[in-house]
Amino acid sequence: MDREDTNHGKSISFKAFRNKNMKKIILVFLLSLACIGAEAQSYQSKIQDWQQEYKREFLTDARSPLRAKDTGFLRFFPGDSSYCILATIRLTPESKVFDMATHSGKNKKFKTYGILTMSLPVRYKNNPIAKEKREIQLPIYENLAHAADSFADYLFLPFTDYTCDDESYGGGRYIDLKKKDIHGNTVAVDFNEAYNPWCVYKGGYSCPIPPSENRIGFRIPVGEMMPDEVIRAKE
Repeated sequence: MDREDTNHGKSISFKAFRNKNMKKIILVFLLSLACIGAEAQSYQSKIQDWQQEYKREFLTDARSPLRAKDTGFLRFFPGDSSYCILATIRLTPESKVFDMATHSGKNKKFKTYGILTMSLPVRYKNNPIAKEKREIQLPIYENLAHAADSFADYLFLPFTDYTCDDESYGGGRYIDLKKKDIHGNTVAVDFNEAYNPWCVYKGGYSCPIPPSENRIGFRIPVGEMMPDEVIRAKE
């Protein structure tokens, strides 16, 4: 009798275990490529490309607060691939619709799409190479105003951290994710792609204020910084 027949139960169990773990390895590998690329230089190029595209988007939106010459005054922290991480997400389909406050005084309708769990480096200003990591949880939101338009796939991650009011905007920063980028219970989150609300540059916009649940209790020294005073003087 064939050996697989004599150990049929164990054989099937082993195959299932192997397939499950192989899928997990492939998933982690594919998601990791979004963060680290082939090498450090590739990641820096990726972030530079993102920054250039971010600047171009100001020029294609009729509502934009900036003109072409203004984008030269945008500032960013140095790229750091250790802030591009794989987070686990627990979906929250039972969550209720709520009003998120904005800087204009108006409220916007949001719903908590899920809770992200991740480990982030803790970089102190007087010790930027510290190796400490801290696990945090952050809610991620769905903007109901876009539930049926071209932005329906987008998810909204606002946050504040200890760079606010000093190195970055005091009202917090935003990260955009997409539902299609969630694989199983895992999604790549890159804080190097954190950007400022338009309220930083000009009044008249209803920029959401990050909820208290989205406060990070340490510095996130990547992503967009406070802009040059040349832009802010135009407010």
